[in-house]
Amino acid sequence: MKALKILCAGLCILFGMQGVATAHSDSGITLFAPAIPGNVEISVDGDLSDWSWFPEGAVITTDQTFAHVCEGANCDPVPEDFDWTIRIAWDDASNKLFFSVDVFDDIWLIPSNAGERSLHNWDDLEIVSDPDNSGGDIGGVKDADGISGRHGQQWYFSQGAPGEGTRMEVIYHGADDLASTWPGDPPYGESAFTLDGNRGVYEASMVLWDYLSELGPEESIAHDLTADETVGFGFLYDERDVEGGYDAQWKTGPSTTQWQTANDVPDLLLLPPTTATSVGTNSWAQIKATFND
Repeated sequence: MKALKILCAGLCILFGMQGVATAHSDSGITLFAPAIPGNVEISVDGDLSDWSWFPEGAVITTDQTFAHVCEGANCDPVPEDFDWTIRIAWDDASNKLFFSVDVFDDIWLIPSNAGERSLHNWDDLEIVSDPDNSGGDIGGVKDADGISGRHGQQWYFSQGAPGEGTRMEVIYHGADDLASTWPGDPPYGESAFTLDGNRGVYEASMVLWDYLSELGPEESIAHDLTADETVGFGFLYDERDVEGGYDAQWKTGPSTTQWQTANDVPDLLLLPPTTATSVGTNSWAQIKATFND
């Protein structure tokens, strides 16, 4: 299996971690988020030059991800058709997760008219999160008072039509018209997208939420990011070459239902500040070798 499967005991030996937080046992996948060094400041602008510090071993590449709703050659990594590179990091001072997703796509299907949204219909990035790693429904439920909220979230990162800004929002019940945009806006989130030829770059920072209410941040509970803990977090990329159908949907976890149930969301291990510099290439290679069947 082309995956990043975790063997917690092996990590404890290689990283010297004690008391690494355990998570629900259903996802079977672990990704890594190094802590951003104190002398590094990431500007969310679609320019990846401020990610040069990121350890190469923690980069997620296309061959470590999974294709779905595809046929034949579209299900295999073909760099000339689609290729993505993912980096995830976290910052204790701001209590935010940062990520960059660098995409090569031979055909970009993006909104062409002002006001069009990328959700479901175009090339776009989906994010799934379950910060307290409790599992369960991610599709959104209504409280007793009829308010939509969730302990796990499905996000859409829409690049917008040319000349328009990006949009990172949480979708309730899988419906575009039940979206909360405030989690993707400052001070809680920030996003940027750049497109240069066939290369697009998605970049963002975001607060994670143990409970996110459609009523806003006052009714929501932010998650406190902590070194050595495991949160639920992953990506899906809707790769479309023609309107009305997928070329493929690429995912950081194998399940087709991770947008519905947080049990299938990949685990994300928040590495302590010293890990990014102390773990060498050989150690990363040993770790990754143990994750493949």
